[in-house]
Amino acid sequence: MTERRLSIRPSDLVWRDQPALASGAKFAVALGDLSGTGRYVFRLRAPAGHRAMPHTHPDERIYTVLSGTFFLGWGEGYIESRLEEYPEGSVVLVRADRHHFQAAKAGEYVLQIEGEAPTAVTYVNAKDDPRTAAPGRPADPGASG
Repeated sequence: MTERRLSIRPSDLVWRDQPALASGAKFAVALGDLSGTGRYVFRLRAPAGHRAMPHTHPDERIYTVLSGTFFLGWGEGYIESRLEEYPEGSVVLVRADRHHFQAAKAGEYVLQIEGEAPTAVTYVNAKDDPRTAAPGRPADPGASG
């Protein structure tokens, strides 16, 4: 039996490109296995100007804004005026299968995202999915955002 890691320090995080989000987004798994089963915790870093078009996740998630300002909107279409501002320290519950979109309008933000695996990201419009828009780019079954 393989023992699962029960703790991690910021210096232990391994940041990787997030193929399910537009170029520049990075993520680091802190605990768990996004494509396995059970609880997971990961961090998402999005650069200034980043946008994620409307999408859903099969699991309920808790987003905690660790730094920066996170902008989140609800619905099947990306509508700038629907983005709500969440400053550092904010916590947001994103229900399973709820359409949402996000942006880094005020500079880089870092989120901590917690949920129950397996998880994935499904775009409302397939043409918005960077995994299909950039042939040859590997898909990550534990896609975040």
